[in-house]
Amino acid sequence: MSRSGLPRTILAGALRPLVSRAYALKRRYRIGDRFLSRHPDFAHALMALLRPVKLYSVVDVHGHELEVEDGDYLGLTINRIYEPEVTHFLERSVRGGQTAIDLGAHVGYFTLLLAKLVGPAGRVIAFEPDPDNFQLLERNVRANGYENVTLHRQAVADRCGQALLYRSPVNPGDHRLVECAGCEAVEVEVVALDELLPELRGTIQWIKIDIQGAELAALRGMRALLASCPEVTIVTEFCPRALAEFGDDPASLPSLLAELGFCPGELRANGELRPVAAEELLSRVSAEDATYVNVAFTRPSG
Repeated sequence: MSRSGLPRTILAGALRPLVSRAYALKRRYRIGDRFLSRHPDFAHALMALLRPVKLYSVVDVHGHELEVEDGDYLGLTINRIYEPEVTHFLERSVRGGQTAIDLGAHVGYFTLLLAKLVGPAGRVIAFEPDPDNFQLLERNVRANGYENVTLHRQAVADRCGQALLYRSPVNPGDHRLVECAGCEAVEVEVVALDELLPELRGTIQWIKIDIQGAELAALRGMRALLASCPEVTIVTEFCPRALAEFGDDPASLPSLLAELGFCPGELRANGELRPVAAEELLSRVSAEDATYVNVAFTRPSG
């Protein structure tokens, strides 16, 4: 390495934790999301400014070596955990030998966690449409030696075909199938699980969904799969604004799942599940302020 490059490397190393912490805080409190979405030119300029210190790195998370994307948007370099309520719920509940589907796998945080929890006798099927995220996902699964994971570079909705994935310039976990100003678009394959995976009917215990507003579309495309799996639990992000921007009525998500026998539950920080009425769920988050909550939908036992 040249002497001129050494100071820049040292500076990048010093700033890296600060950038990571800033991303973690931004993700937790959605700081600046509205402003950046309205000013895409500023967002692009900011990302270009930060690029020298947004280096790829590998973090130790839940016993995994996880390579994270530019800027470590999930904040794993600092926190070593992402969405604690979801993480702890899965750790408390997932059992060896089970089968799980991960929709919106990103770089593999939950894919690896599920692969570890279901063990060699279990199976994880992960979907991630973005080509850059998918490369990291693939590398992370391979680096950790999991042979019980199947990867699909596809988006999931209620139809099969092609669509444009609009890539956020600010957050690589916020790419979506809805057009947004200033976002680069890439064509991706879209699938409905009922059509793609009919052989899995009756075999699924877990479905995790975080696909930026396409959650209801994905659920419509797996009605037969859900009907065939009496013990399946669905863990999903519920963000009314994202659902509305996709063209769906947010209230239709708990309504559709209620038709299939599911009841919503609030995920607490320690991983416990508190039953919550759909009306309370809809009153706590709204499309106006872009709030969201992670919810687990389960069928009552017996």
